[in-house]
Amino acid sequence: YGTMGWYDDTYRKLFFDFHSHSTTIGLASNFDAEGWAERVAAVGAQAVSVFAKCGMGWSFYRRGQYRYVHPNLPDGLDMVEDQVNALHRRNIKALGYYHTFNSEPIASKHPDWIRKDRNNEPMGTEICMLSPLSEEWMLPQIKELVQLYELDALFFDGTYGHRPCYCEY
Repeated sequence: YGTMGWYDDTYRKLFFDFHSHSTTIGLASNFDAEGWAERVAAVGAQAVSVFAKCGMGWSFYRRGQYRYVHPNLPDGLDMVEDQVNALHRRNIKALGYYHTFNSEPIASKHPDWIRKDRNNEPMGTEICMLSPLSEEWMLPQIKELVQLYELDALFFDGTYGHRPCYCEY
């Protein structure tokens, strides 16, 4: 199978959860990427997760057209860019976190992409990976993300189907 290069030799990886509902108040209002990266470096981390798209479907970066920026992210703050730059200044790898399974904004804007139960009722904000979502949104978003940001790797979470979907797709 070969090796993944630096990833195989990286043993101190940190994973931060930053799933944030659209109603989260004060989101990242005092965020300091340099201070955060300094604390990450102080514990000897070699790689750390940087939330690009959370389990609620919100993005924490500003560039590109395929994203739904969290509605309460402070104006002008691009957490992904700030974190990646701060980590790289300390020779720490940035692992982009990308959640694939739920999305508040997609559920609102593309209800036909939402998973359906056997009674044809929507399953909350769960999105169907067999819908046009993959081709029309997800793949273009991922392409933009890796072209616009200096992420060292991507971690895709939630790409499994734990319940059957009965939508038209």
